[in-house]
Amino acid sequence: MASTITNYSNSINVNFPVPGEDNDSQGFRNNFSKIQTALTVASKEITGLQNGSVNLNTTNDFGENIVKRATLQASSQVSVDNGSVSGVIEVDFQTGSYQKYTVDVNTHTFTVVNWPSDNKCGIVTLEITPNTSSQVNINLGGITNLLSRTGFPVSYTQDTPIVWNLWSYDSGDTVFAAELVNGAIKTDGNGNVYTKAGSTAMTNGFIRIPSAAGAPSGVPTAISGTVPLYYDSTNNRIYVYNGSWKQVGLA
Repeated sequence: MASTITNYSNSINVNFPVPGEDNDSQGFRNNFSKIQTALTVASKEITGLQNGSVNLNTTNDFGENIVKRATLQASSQVSVDNGSVSGVIEVDFQTGSYQKYTVDVNTHTFTVVNWPSDNKCGIVTLEITPNTSSQVNINLGGITNLLSRTGFPVSYTQDTPIVWNLWSYDSGDTVFAAELVNGAIKTDGNGNVYTKAGSTAMTNGFIRIPSAAGAPSGVPTAISGTVPLYYDSTNNRIYVYNGSWKQVGLA
């Protein structure tokens, strides 16, 4: 942004007063007036820079204005540990993008508030850790598109972290949710997928496969090095697709 100070400073007569002459006092007054005006303009522009420029030693609020063509390196997001909560919990988007909570055995509903305005996508990650291995029920309020579950509440019987991502691009009118981490489902570097240790009385923690009443007829999409599984609940048969559906009956 070009400064307007030069408009005034350029009009100052730098050759006045003329040495060796009886100079008119009006010339002094003219120059002093122009200097005063230039300093007043400079003061306003410097104040504007102080109020609106980025500071390196304090928090900057850009007021949802766009920062364009920026390249970030070694940047991070604000993480907030909200401690133990229960019941109905408001998650304030503006306080941090990664928010941690500890919950007890009750049912808990988390709802994000203060989303960014329309046409600005805001993303918040919830890390929810039960303080018990007894059943905990989690609701996410205001969700319009649930990508990783069939509905709420979601029940957990674990004391390891549960992580959800929520995002909205229209100030919370449309909110997507996807479960990122469920401590009961684990993978390792060798491609193994497993749940927590089982017991004879377990009611949760099972690996499940698709099931329907009757033999499968569709041709599964091929994924190299894998085969699909299917269970025929009418005839009690397990099917594996390998060029065609292969079956084995269960007693």
